[in-house]
Amino acid sequence: MKKVLTLFTLLIFAAALNAQILVDENFDYAVGDSLTGHGWLVTGTNALGTILVEPGNLSYPGYPLSDIGNHVSITGGLSRQDVNIPYTSQTSGSVYNSFLLNVTAATTTGDYFFNVGPNPIASSFRARVFVKDDGTGKLLFGFAQSSSNVTYTTTTYEYNTTYLFVVEYKFVPATTSDDTVKLYINPTLDGPAPAANITYVSATPGADLLQIGAAAIRQGSQAYSIKLDGLRVTTGW
Repeated sequence: MKKVLTLFTLLIFAAALNAQILVDENFDYAVGDSLTGHGWLVTGTNALGTILVEPGNLSYPGYPLSDIGNHVSITGGLSRQDVNIPYTSQTSGSVYNSFLLNVTAATTTGDYFFNVGPNPIASSFRARVFVKDDGTGKLLFGFAQSSSNVTYTTTTYEYNTTYLFVVEYKFVPATTSDDTVKLYINPTLDGPAPAANITYVSATPGADLLQIGAAAIRQGSQAYSIKLDGLRVTTGW
């Protein structure tokens, strides 16, 4: 049994060594700076409601990007700025986007605040993460490849509480409609990837992306308020 466990540990370690970190974003900039001054690009053309660096950071035990730098707030409502950070495009395997999240306000109408896409991102948004109030003062998180057919968590979550999110985009080469996205909330940090909270497989012919090369923050039309920190994009769990 000891030899089996040792081999398993070595395999996990080897996979970690082969993983490539594409983005490490701790928002470790001067308070009040715009993200567009630090490598982020405006998604689309809207320049209103600029996303700025705010003081303080989010903390999550065991997460390597915890308690570093500052954070940003994502505030929905009306027409506001969306931004994305591009990185070296990936065309195979899985791309993991992890970040810390703390929701201070939400409405009972769901809206998405995070997604991935190609580089440049244009309008090809995938792996959209939604938030809404369940009507009783608790939170539900949703997940989808598009704005329709959103699947929400069966578990409720708390306001003003920091959670660790991981968003996975997996290339599946069999057809043009089988790439898979997965959402993990507070996953186990030691060992292989656990079961996802939500898994969504694209079923629309041609919907699979040829490459993934951007992570995006979105300020939607619903009046939510979210703190986000510690964004890491990597090719390994």
